[in-house]
Amino acid sequence: MKMNMLNETANKVIAISEACSVVGQEVARQLAYDGALLVLAGQGDELKELVAELVWDGATVLGVVADSADRLQLDRLMLTAVSVHGHIDTFVDLSFYTRPVVDRAQHVAIPTSTASIPGPPRQAYMAKAMHEVAAAYVRARHGREGHMISVAPCGPSKACLETDDRQGPRFQHRYQAEWLASEGIRTTLIGTAVETPTSSHAAAVARAVAFVIAQSPAMHIDEIQLSPGSSPAALQVPVLARH
Repeated sequence: MKMNMLNETANKVIAISEACSVVGQEVARQLAYDGALLVLAGQGDELKELVAELVWDGATVLGVVADSADRLQLDRLMLTAVSVHGHIDTFVDLSFYTRPVVDRAQHVAIPTSTASIPGPPRQAYMAKAMHEVAAAYVRARHGREGHMISVAPCGPSKACLETDDRQGPRFQHRYQAEWLASEGIRTTLIGTAVETPTSSHAAAVARAVAFVIAQSPAMHIDEIQLSPGSSPAALQVPVLARH
């Protein structure tokens, strides 16, 4: 793989949770092509194989055995990246797209179906889980500005209805964006209506992540919404952005 080093992403330090998922692997490959310095969280042989593949292609990659559902292991991911590279430019969180919502304090998996748990309690679990992920990044930054990108299943509706489970990630993203902004962290939500991604849709998500990271810090992209038919070859990304 020939690296594309003439772009805004080259040499940025980027940490990715759930990097061994279908989406995570595509995101890692795309950002490796763009010349990023990657720190990937995953487990087992899948992590070893992904790191070996990217290193073979010429990328700078560090694999960290970490489960994004565990607060201490999240801290390990962040602190390892900082100890090696000195900072983290961008954290790409895939945990809410690739696995059930988890209460990170008690490790209780929350069912993906709203039939078994009402909206408000699930929102509370999601709020706590998203806060834990964001807080881990805040702790590792040491005062530097940063960027957090969250990929999550949420529908295209502009309404954030508390009783609509698919609006949960968007609601929580916007809720904590103000806090993260006060910490010097820009936030972007990449929403997708596809709950179980195919390889083609995963590639579209990867392109969207790469697009966001490649922008100047002066361009703050709040949200990108991918349609079910999004493809990497003809990705149209409607964005909510401000300069």
